[in-house]
Amino acid sequence: MPNLWWGFWKDYPKIILNNKEYAEIGGRLYTEHAVTRFLPSGRRTVAGLPLAQKEGGGYAFDPKARSISPNNIEHVIRFGSKEFVFERGEARTVHTAGDLTVVTTRDNRIVVTCMYTHETA
Repeated sequence: MPNLWWGFWKDYPKIILNNKEYAEIGGRLYTEHAVTRFLPSGRRTVAGLPLAQKEGGGYAFDPKARSISPNNIEHVIRFGSKEFVFERGEARTVHTAGDLTVVTTRDNRIVVTCMYTHETA
């Protein structure tokens, strides 16, 4: 499996397809939503715990970042279980391995989002 660059939206080459902009990573296209979700969370404190005064905690990148590398996304797409669904009238493939879920277009060309199944939001 290739070693894919793990960067920010601005770091990736872009492709326009059907008037939508996508980042190209390892031959797949990623929505900006997906790239924001896979960023390193940059959490400086334990999730879910209140911050102590002057602790300096919080997020370094984005509060929706989930610390899921593109290599992990690729692994889930290639080797995870697959479920075919229709979401908002669009055919999607939901790939799952362990507690990681990746949603792609039906042809697996575009990564729509990624998440941990233990997330509540």
